[in-house]
Amino acid sequence: MATRLKSLAQAIKLEADSKSLPELFEHTYYKTVMATNPPRIPKVDMFSPSSLGKCSREIFYRIHGTEPEPSTTPVLLKGSWTAITDTGTDRHERIQGTLTQMYAQGMDITWIDVGRYIFEKKPEGTSVVERQGMETKLLSTILSARFLCDGIVIIDGKYYLIEIKTMNERKWSKAKQSRDILPQHFTQGVAYSVATGINNILYIYENRNNSQIAVYEKFISPTNKKAVLKKIKDIQEYKKIEKIPPKTTDITKCTYCEYKNKCVIDGYTPPLFEEES
Repeated sequence: MATRLKSLAQAIKLEADSKSLPELFEHTYYKTVMATNPPRIPKVDMFSPSSLGKCSREIFYRIHGTEPEPSTTPVLLKGSWTAITDTGTDRHERIQGTLTQMYAQGMDITWIDVGRYIFEKKPEGTSVVERQGMETKLLSTILSARFLCDGIVIIDGKYYLIEIKTMNERKWSKAKQSRDILPQHFTQGVAYSVATGINNILYIYENRNNSQIAVYEKFISPTNKKAVLKKIKDIQEYKKIEKIPPKTTDITKCTYCEYKNKCVIDGYTPPLFEEES
């Protein structure tokens, strides 16, 4: 072990020595960004609302505690992604702050404290874990999930969930042209609706390039909720009986999967329940 550690240290030193000062600075900067913003480690048996649109097999691996495969993505790119996420958190807070001031500009909108809403309305299976800035972390036993709620507002007497998404020009323009949210964001909104009992959602999309926003209104139906709850239940059942869900037929979902090699090794598995995805 000592020999391996010595070899690793020598390799790191050699890599550092081979870089110019600006290159070393950039490399170390991104390594520091990643070190100070470590990725959230999924908890065993806990679902992530933002991942519910993924392939059932990938979700299964995650809730089973399967270790993600090593990434071959360069440090510069991974660090850049991490920095973007950190910047997104800052933009969330600024947008939320603006929402609290919109009433003064003549719109019938009221910012609602999420914790107080949960305390007063008592949606089934949902409780407050903690407050993080202007966001509130909630626990839903129905979803077996913890998540941050971006906000709740009342507009013209109706409750709306607020879901903020910051994104690049390409994604923002795609949504703008279609006049609709990106498909991967809908399932997440459905999960939030299940947890809070609020069926109306305002998605606020912000273009990171110029801070322009586009707002989309979505209504979550009982059918939408039933589909998400069934997906969760089916994946839990696969885990209980120690069977692997079938691989998705939508290959676009494989692009950023962290279990590609394991998925290939596990190969074909028959669906045990209807309406698999």
